[in-house]
Amino acid sequence: MAAASSSASASLSGPRDGSSRTFVFVEWDVPIPILELLEHALYLEGIHADGDIGSSRVAVSFFSKYSLSSFCFFDELVDIMDRRRRGELIVLPVFCGVDPGDMGRFGEAFLAEEINRNRSNPFRVKVIERWKKALREVGCLSGWHLDGRVDRKMEDLVKIIVKEVAFKLCNWRSGLAEARWGYDVFLSFRGPDCRNTIIGHLYRALCQKGIRTFKDNEELEVGQTRSEVFEAIKGSRIAIILLSQNYAHSKWCLDELTKIMECKVLNKLIVLPIFYRVSPGDVRLGKKENGEKGSYQSAMEEMEARYRKDSEMVEGWKEALWEAGDSMGFCLPEGADEGDVVVQVTKKVAKILNHVLLEVAEYPVGISSRLQDVKRLLDTDPSADTIHVLGILGPGGVGKTTLSKAICNDIARDFDSWCFLSKVRETALVDLQRTLLRELLYENDLMVSSVDMGKVMIQHRLCNKRVLVILDDVDEFDQINALAGNVDWFGKGSRIIITTRNRHLLNSYEVRFIYEARLFDDDEAEDFFRYNVTNGRRRSLDIERSLINRFLLYAKGLPLALQVLGRSLCGRSMPEWENMLRKLDHDPPESIISVLKVSFDGLDYAQQEVFLDIACFFKGWDRDYVVKVLNGCGFHMMIDVNILSERCLITIEDGKFQMHDLLEAMGKIIAYGKCSGEVGIQSRTWLYDEFADMLSENMVRILWSHVAFIGMSSLVMI
Repeated sequence: MAAASSSASASLSGPRDGSSRTFVFVEWDVPIPILELLEHALYLEGIHADGDIGSSRVAVSFFSKYSLSSFCFFDELVDIMDRRRRGELIVLPVFCGVDPGDMGRFGEAFLAEEINRNRSNPFRVKVIERWKKALREVGCLSGWHLDGRVDRKMEDLVKIIVKEVAFKLCNWRSGLAEARWGYDVFLSFRGPDCRNTIIGHLYRALCQKGIRTFKDNEELEVGQTRSEVFEAIKGSRIAIILLSQNYAHSKWCLDELTKIMECKVLNKLIVLPIFYRVSPGDVRLGKKENGEKGSYQSAMEEMEARYRKDSEMVEGWKEALWEAGDSMGFCLPEGADEGDVVVQVTKKVAKILNHVLLEVAEYPVGISSRLQDVKRLLDTDPSADTIHVLGILGPGGVGKTTLSKAICNDIARDFDSWCFLSKVRETALVDLQRTLLRELLYENDLMVSSVDMGKVMIQHRLCNKRVLVILDDVDEFDQINALAGNVDWFGKGSRIIITTRNRHLLNSYEVRFIYEARLFDDDEAEDFFRYNVTNGRRRSLDIERSLINRFLLYAKGLPLALQVLGRSLCGRSMPEWENMLRKLDHDPPESIISVLKVSFDGLDYAQQEVFLDIACFFKGWDRDYVVKVLNGCGFHMMIDVNILSERCLITIEDGKFQMHDLLEAMGKIIAYGKCSGEVGIQSRTWLYDEFADMLSENMVRILWSHVAFIGMSSLVMI
């Protein structure tokens, strides 16, 4: 807790693991009971509420109007926000009885007298400016806003806060990436033209959506530089430029615009222009249709005359204006409904920002290296016009979906729009087409009545849009054909990513680049397993190392298996671990088998029989020998083996058949006739004792194939 005179202070003993600490900053007006509830709830989750902000990852900060009357409060807040900007801390504010947007106003009212008293002290003025900056920043953060006293809903609030803190700690790295962005949106506009009209409505609409927005009021105090505004531009994800008739008459607006276009190149800032009662051609310094000068051309002639000694700066303004006028945006001509544009812009911004909410994984082990491998294949250069299709191939449970979500989060902002279609295998084609069009066009009232109609709409409506489309868990060519029948359905520079278990499907679509999803290596597997066993708390395990290694060996780097096994072992004793290991030998977890069995269910009868023979008898056997044996049993092994390999069910290593141990276990469960709770007839036996019992207890008819005895010249039948 913050040990300041204006702050409540309390302490509980708890886990001292630095990976699970949170710093709770509280001003004195917040009632003590909520602090005790919060500390206790955090403690039960294994999260320590620390008195040292330097060792904390998350700061939960409570504010009310009484907060803004203490110098200790301001100093503490500056430290918190500085750490946030450096990417060291995630800040979760709780505003009690004060509107987040009023934080800066209340603070400035309190500090006005302090500023007047210290005008002759430059150092003190600089300190006060830092206080004001921290207040404005915290007011733009996503958090909780309570209109009345918090003691009315203490328990509900505490549950929500603890859940969010736990989530942020679990997603620590991605949370830091989010923290490095100061704002979601930067608004650039000429105040007199629109401050009390469209900008006011747009600002409120964005804030109501929880979108952190910096609104430059163009009312800077005497002697104050524009550096703070430029930092806000650099720290924003999106810049909305409202290009009005008098925008180019303002040097500050032109400087802002130049900085925005610079950050577009250097920081991948997304730029959304609104042409407010002007045309894009006018902004590009063109003339009107009647040959008269446009307002922007006239403005720049005035600027050239006024700043003739700095021609380089003027040329920079012209380039920025031309680029802004050439960007896709929103046109609002004279007499148009401003409300409609506000709704459209807000939806667009929300859609762009939405991809950060795509949860990758609770604990994304090994994602970074795999992500870089995929990006090299995908060629994510925003300036590239080529349309690329990438396939991500692998068996069930290997992490294809997790990886594709990470790709989406990383590169979606480089496209006009994006769509992640999950569970394609389980969803009707018309529903998928409708979702694709709605997500990429931001239109919720689209009607798609048939697959053929959907194909035509996708081709005609998206052919000029640079989009990112991810089709997850595809298992039929018809699904690709209905959603991305040809790459020219989409605009230049588009990227299509397909995750599947079926290599043949990718080959049929002529996918040039295929990334084969990797199993975890030993270090990744142990890290991920330990995380799940400890429920994310990373405490030490009082389990023999040899026992841990046996579970790691069983999972063989398959993320799904490591997660299921880890969670099932969480909080259990060593005897229970040993018992679980013995159980796995003949009864693998259903949640693993059901995922793996999807690929088996997609085979025809003959292919299923070949897979079961390899799983039960021929894993590790020479390929040519097994092919000869099974061909003699009436199978067509050339095509069957290829299909099993394409579906990631078997591999050929050093000329021998191999498969993951869990696929082998699945095959044997199916052969026993007891898969998915179904009781059936055992079709195969591979254990000597079982075979002996069958011979002694039953009349068994055995069908022999002469091929099985090839090469056995000394064999005698008795």
